[in-house]
Amino acid sequence: MPDSSEKLNVQLKGEIADKFCRIKKFLGLEQDTEVIRALITWYYNLNKDELSGPPKTMWHINLNDKGVLVWDPDLRKAVQLYFSKQGITCQEDEKTDSCKHVMFALSKPDIQEVIRNRKKEGWDLPDV
Repeated sequence: MPDSSEKLNVQLKGEIADKFCRIKKFLGLEQDTEVIRALITWYYNLNKDELSGPPKTMWHINLNDKGVLVWDPDLRKAVQLYFSKQGITCQEDEKTDSCKHVMFALSKPDIQEVIRNRKKEGWDLPDV
């Protein structure tokens, strides 16, 4: 996690950029940074009890055709799962198809869709 002196840069494209611009206009703010601060403050205040400690459950952070990045609250870090023609491999456990990270990923509909599409292409992935 970045320290308080670190500067973060964010790039938005497409639909998410459009949503950002709509929020910015709705709030009547001129600077992008003001929008980010307002949204972070709002979200934090809405969820401060949950955010005050480590996350309680796994969730996926990012999904693409190469794999999925999963947050593991027990490890307090993100774990990369790689999809390949030979199967799924967990970066953390170095296992295929059997660790808790893979089992979690296989339970998510949007991840299942990517897996089903790859199976149609002949990849050796689990049935979902």
